[in-house]
Amino acid sequence: MNEKKQKDLILAIKTSIKNDFEYRIEKSYKNSVFIVVYSTESLSSILHLCGTLGAFFNYGKAKEVDEIHAFEYEISITDYGLDLSEVARLTREHIDPNDI
Repeated sequence: MNEKKQKDLILAIKTSIKNDFEYRIEKSYKNSVFIVVYSTESLSSILHLCGTLGAFFNYGKAKEVDEIHAFEYEISITDYGLDLSEVARLTREHIDPNDI
């Protein structure tokens, strides 16, 4: 995916999840988006969101986890089908970035 789609996707995910559960999201290799979640419930939520976006993704359980969490699931989104440009534009116009 190109860099604009990557930024739009990260914004859409952050506004969808807000503070519902603990996660980490970042830009990754070849403009993919990498997400880490720490429970099966949060993994389920992310996978449903990926399906809604028409995302092309891989996921799995991490072999090694940090000292704090018992589980760590990794999701790598390489592209998605839904056009998020208008959603991202409206979000940037109407939501304070500090609230995300």
